[in-house]
Amino acid sequence: MNSIEWLLEIPRRFGSREFLIDTQTGESVSFQGMHEAALRIGADLRRRGLKKGDRVVMVLNNSAAFAKLYFGCLYAGIVAVPINPVLSKREVEHIVTRCKARLTVVSEETAYLVPTELATQTGEVVLLDQHGLIDATGENAQNACSLEELDDSSGFRAFEGVTPDDEMSIVFTSGTTGMPTGVGHRIANMIDNARLFNKRTGIDESSRFYGVLAMTYLGGYYNLLVLPYCAGAAVV
Repeated sequence: MNSIEWLLEIPRRFGSREFLIDTQTGESVSFQGMHEAALRIGADLRRRGLKKGDRVVMVLNNSAAFAKLYFGCLYAGIVAVPINPVLSKREVEHIVTRCKARLTVVSEETAYLVPTELATQTGEVVLLDQHGLIDATGENAQNACSLEELDDSSGFRAFEGVTPDDEMSIVFTSGTTGMPTGVGHRIANMIDNARLFNKRTGIDESSRFYGVLAMTYLGGYYNLLVLPYCAGAAVV
């Protein structure tokens, strides 16, 4: 079973079991719920004109909504480019400029890091809050909707045209010794490594993780989101 087949098997195996608990909002997301959210978001990204291999910049704090966006990008073969909000404006500008994203997603708390004139150089800017509301404030408030209210995803197929060798994400280094450098990660590398790590360490559906690291870096994104998902484990 390759990495994509494994990802599609997870919601079938674990269904209504609890996967993600967001203590900020009280939301609990099951494996099937994450799958359905990813389908809706993947379909929405395609409707916005994004295609496989396009890049989405995400300057967000941890939330269940952020996690759903990650999986939506994955289902559509779109490359996630997370940016930690603790970076300086100069570092954020460096990343946004270099990655040539088609879409930039910010929150009310992080929008100041990505001036509209910078983000719109290559694509659209979307506001997402921790409750999953899109364009919830500002001049687009009249267009606000919830991730749960996105148009029907029945015409969208997860991973259609996507292969395990396709890029999953570009994660930039912290820039400790210079400007941040982007490191690309393929779907197969991320998922197969997680499966092997879980097998060797005994992590399974009985495991429970406490996610306190930023989901914009590999510690919070990979170790405390993707890896538990691959094991059928729960994350708080």
